[in-house]
Amino acid sequence: MPTVDLESKTAKKPPVSRTDTSFSPLRQLRIAMIGQKGLPATYGGVEHHVENLSVGLTSLGHKVTVFCRRYYCSEIDKHLNVETTGPLTYSYKGLDLRIVKSLKTKHLDAITHATLSTLIALRDDFDIIHFHGIGPSFVSFVPRLFAKKVVATVHAFDFRQKKWGRFAKFCLRMGLKSAVTFPQKTICVSKTILGSLGGCKNTVYIPNGVKEPYVWSSNELDWIRSRGLEPGKYILFVGRLIEDKCCHLLSRVVKEIDDGLKLAVAGESSFTDGYVERLKRSAGPNTIFLGNVYNEKLSALYANCALFVLPSSVEGLPIVLIEAMKHGAPALVSDIPENMEILNSAGAYKPVGISFKNKDFESLKRAITENLARPEFLHLIAKNAINYVNENYNWQTIVKDTQSAYFDALGVMDV
Repeated sequence: MPTVDLESKTAKKPPVSRTDTSFSPLRQLRIAMIGQKGLPATYGGVEHHVENLSVGLTSLGHKVTVFCRRYYCSEIDKHLNVETTGPLTYSYKGLDLRIVKSLKTKHLDAITHATLSTLIALRDDFDIIHFHGIGPSFVSFVPRLFAKKVVATVHAFDFRQKKWGRFAKFCLRMGLKSAVTFPQKTICVSKTILGSLGGCKNTVYIPNGVKEPYVWSSNELDWIRSRGLEPGKYILFVGRLIEDKCCHLLSRVVKEIDDGLKLAVAGESSFTDGYVERLKRSAGPNTIFLGNVYNEKLSALYANCALFVLPSSVEGLPIVLIEAMKHGAPALVSDIPENMEILNSAGAYKPVGISFKNKDFESLKRAITENLARPEFLHLIAKNAINYVNENYNWQTIVKDTQSAYFDALGVMDV
C-alpha cells in the first residue's frame, strides 16, 4: 500500500477559536456513526452506547446519521418511534438511520458493513465520521485520504475473544492500530484501555454511560414468574453467550449449589451457536434461558434479582455492570482489570460491588453462597452503587465530553 502523508492532506492550519462563528458550538455538526449493528438498540452494548450518545448529540443541535445493518433492523417498520423517510432510510428520535447491506458471516459482517457505510458517507458532507469498535476502525484510513475528520471509539480489545481465529485476531489488531493512528481523536471507554495504549497521541478517556431504568409494572413481574423465576430469588446473567463471558462457569456453580437457587440468563449467541448448544446441554434445570430481553422486562429482571453476576474474562467497560448497578442490583464480578476499574474507582461510595477470582469455580461458588447469606450487606452495596453510577456514568456529561472531542478533531480550541 503506498505511503500517504496524512498531515499534508489535512494541511497545517492554525487552531480555530470557538468564537469563530463558522465553528461555534452553536453550529450544527453533521456526524456519521459507523460500526454499530443498528438502531433502535435491542441487544448489544455498542448499540445502546451509540443510541444514547446520538440522541444526546441531537439534543445539543447536531445532525446524526447512524448506519445500520439490514438484519439487525429487520423489524424496524414495526417500531412505534420509527418513521420511514425513503428507501432504506428512517427517522428515529431525531436521528437519520440508513440501512446498508453486509455479508452476514462471523468474519465479514462488521468489515463489509463498515466499508460500504464509509464509502456512502464520503459522498455526503459530514463534519465528523465516527467509527465504533476496532474492527470497523480498520477502514478509518479511507476518510482520512479525503481529508475528512475522523474519530474512533475503542470499546474493547476484541482480539482477546476466543471465538476469533489467528487471522481474525491479526485483522482486529490491525484495526486497533488504525484506530489510534488515523483518527484525529481516539476515545477509550475505560481507563484500563487508555493505559494499555501507552499514551498514544490524541487518545482520551470518555466512559460508557447508562440511562434511566424503564418503568416496569406487575405485568413484568407476571412475566418473570411465568418463566419459572421468583422475584428476589434468582441470580441474573446478562450478555452475549460467548465463551469469554463465562456463563458456563456460573451455570456450573448454580448447578452444584443445588438448593433451589435459579439462574436467569438473558442473552443469545453471537456467531457462537456451538458454544450455546454446549452451554444448554450442560446446564442444570435451575438455569433458565430467556433469550434477548429488552426495555421494561430487562429493567424488571435487574430490579428483582437477588444478585447480578458478571463472570467475564474479557471486557471493555461493561455496560451491563453499570446498568445493573443503576437498577439497584447488587453486583458480583470477576476481578479482571476492566471490572475492578469500576469497583475501585468508587472512592467515598465504596463498597459498590463484590469480586471473585477470575475463572475460579470455588471462588465464585463461595462468593455467591456467602453473600446471599448477607442481605443487609447486599442492600448496602446496591444503594451505594446507584449513587456512584449517577455521579460518574451519566450520559449528559459523556455527550458533552464527546462533543468536545469532536471540536478538538476539527481543530477548534476551547474558550
